[in-house]
Amino acid sequence: MSRVTILTIGSRGDIEPCLALGKGLRDAGWRVSIATLTAFQADVLEHGFAFASLGDLPDRFRNHRGATFYGVVGRTLFWAVYQRLLASYLPSFLAACEGADLVIYSGLAFPAYHVAEALGIPCASLAFVPNAATGAFMNPLYADRRLSRGRITNQATFYIEQNLMVQSTAHLINRWRQRVLRLPAVPRRRLVAHRWERSTVVLLGVSEAVVARPADWDPRVHLTGYFFLDDARAGYEPDPALAAFLANGPVPIYVGFGSMTSEQGSPLAVTVIEALRQLGMRGVLARGWGGLEVGRGDVPPHIHVVDAVPHDWLFARVKLAVHHGGAGTTAAALRAGLPSVVVPFNYDQRYWGRLLAERGLGPEPIAPVDLQVEPLVRAVREIEDTPAYALRIRPIAAALSAENGVKAAVALLDRFKDPLVAST
Repeated sequence: MSRVTILTIGSRGDIEPCLALGKGLRDAGWRVSIATLTAFQADVLEHGFAFASLGDLPDRFRNHRGATFYGVVGRTLFWAVYQRLLASYLPSFLAACEGADLVIYSGLAFPAYHVAEALGIPCASLAFVPNAATGAFMNPLYADRRLSRGRITNQATFYIEQNLMVQSTAHLINRWRQRVLRLPAVPRRRLVAHRWERSTVVLLGVSEAVVARPADWDPRVHLTGYFFLDDARAGYEPDPALAAFLANGPVPIYVGFGSMTSEQGSPLAVTVIEALRQLGMRGVLARGWGGLEVGRGDVPPHIHVVDAVPHDWLFARVKLAVHHGGAGTTAAALRAGLPSVVVPFNYDQRYWGRLLAERGLGPEPIAPVDLQVEPLVRAVREIEDTPAYALRIRPIAAALSAENGVKAAVALLDRFKDPLVAST
C-alpha cells in the first residue's frame, strides 16, 4: 500500500481540508499520515489517521492581536515572526515523512519539499486560496480595495510574497538541509526557482465556479474544487439546546469569526447582539478563538452561543452569515446559498470579501475597526433588501454541490502510486 504524509501548519481552516483530502486518499487505497500542530492531534486520530506532531503554536503567536499580516508591510512582519516558529518545527519534518511515497504540504509547512528532495519522492503543494503566480489578479494576501491592479502589479505581489517566504527563512533552511537532510545549500538567487522545480503538482482547493482559471498558469497548477470535510453528513447530532433554539423561532443568522482573535472580543459580541436586537433577528454566535467572547450570563433570548458546529450542518439552517471571510467559511456559505457579510480580520480574508462584493454576491466588507451597530445593521438590511445576491449565488451553490474537489485531487495524486512515476 502506498504511503502519503500530509503536512500542514495553521488553524482549523487549514487542518479540516487536509482531513478531507486524507479521507479521499484513504478511500483510494493510500495509507495516510497527517503531520500538524499538537493542538489538532485529537482531530487527526478521530478521523483514523496516523498523527505526527510538528510542534505547538505558542499563545503569543495565536493571540497576535492587533497585528495584520496582509500587504507588503504585514507580510514582512509575518515572515519575521514565523521564522522564529519555524526553527522549532523543522526538527520534526524528516521523521514525519520517513517511509512515505508521496509528500503533500500546505502553506506554512513548505519545508516539506526539501524533505521530499532528500527522500527522492514526489511532492505536491496544496493551498486553499488561488496563490499561484498570475497577472490576472493580486496575490490574495495583498488584496486591498480591488482584486487587480494591472498585470505588472499583480505579478509583483506574487514575486514579493515568494521571496519574503524563502529569503527570510533561507538561513534556517540551508543549515537544516546541510546538517539534517544531507543536501547542499540552495543559493539565494535560486530559492524561488528551486521550490517550483520541486513542485511535482500544485493543488489549489478552490472552485472554478468562484475563481476563473487564469490563462497564464502552468499546467502543473490545478483548481480542483473545494475540500469539504462534511462531518455533519456522517450523522452529526447537535447539542439539544441548539436544536431547540433553531426549532423554536424564525430562521436565525450565523455570526462567527473562526480562528481570528481580537482585542475587542467582548465589545464585538455586544455590537453583534445589539445589531440583531435592532434588526429583530435571532442569531447563532460562534465563539471561535476569541473574535467573539460571550459570557454565558450575557446571552439574551434572541441569541444562542456555540463553540463548534459543522458549517455544512448549520448553514443549512440559517438565512445569512456574518463571518471573517476565511476561505473555508466563504466556500461553505456559498455552497449553502447564503449571502455573507464579511468582516476581514487578516491574511487572505480581504480577498474573499472583495471577491464577493465585486461579483455582486454580497455587500461591501466591513473592516473590524468599523464593526459598529449601525454598519452591521445596514449590511444585513442590504442583503435582506437585495434578493439579487441570493439569485447570483444560486448557480454557484449548485456548482459547488455538484463538484468534488477531493475526488479531483485524488485522481491527480493517484498516478504517484505507480513506482515508475514516483521515482522520476
